[in-house]
Amino acid sequence: MIHLSHEIAPHVPADRVAHLYSVRDRRAAQLVEASRVAADERLAAWKPEAMALVDSLNLSCAADDAKIAAFEASLPALETKARAELVARATLGNIQRSHVFGSTDRKTALKLRDDLEAAESDFKVCARELLEAKSAACSWLPSTSTISDGPGREIVEALANHVIAKRFHPEYAVDLDIRKRWLAMTEIEAMWVSVHAARALASARPEWQDNRREAVALPKKDFLEEFAALKVARTDHHVAKVRAAIAIVEAATATAAALEGGAS
Repeated sequence: MIHLSHEIAPHVPADRVAHLYSVRDRRAAQLVEASRVAADERLAAWKPEAMALVDSLNLSCAADDAKIAAFEASLPALETKARAELVARATLGNIQRSHVFGSTDRKTALKLRDDLEAAESDFKVCARELLEAKSAACSWLPSTSTISDGPGREIVEALANHVIAKRFHPEYAVDLDIRKRWLAMTEIEAMWVSVHAARALASARPEWQDNRREAVALPKKDFLEEFAALKVARTDHHVAKVRAAIAIVEAATATAAALEGGAS
């Protein structure tokens, strides 16, 4: 994080400056994590989506770096304008104090008045230029909203809970609601599911099951099998939708051709 001089510090919100750099660092960490997940052979079924996430995060990191570069490039001008405003403010203050005491000499009094008007004008110009430089610098600062850990975590957690439940009831199939949610997930959620799955595998801790009072950890092999099977189901679902859409278009085309033939 860049050090802000005492001239600049009063003109830029420190929390937003810190957030600018924390956003970049957090996103860079997400990119490292996503790259590692994309290379994980256990999650190979979802590798295309994981690679899409890597590409997306690469673009976001590049945009973050560009914002930081633009912000840092705007600081020299802001510092210059801030110093000029301080000088103009001090000059105006000195002249105002001299003007208060005034002078019995008319020539001196007129000069004080002219100096005061010039100092006020100069201060207004400096203040306006400082405001413009401040606005330019702050335009690169993000809001203080937090960075998401990626959508779709609850989808993976539901699958993990289902796999744990199957430890006691092997006959359980994937819950219909879970299956529907996986089929209906958005593309951005699909990009993140491998990351959430890797997190679930890495942090799997034994959980107490009330019906058996037995500590059961996430069965990783079963989880990975279900994870891969849902990718196949999602792909089949999308293929079926595309085929249905093609069939509708072909039927409409045939109907239109038949109507044109009948009319002629």
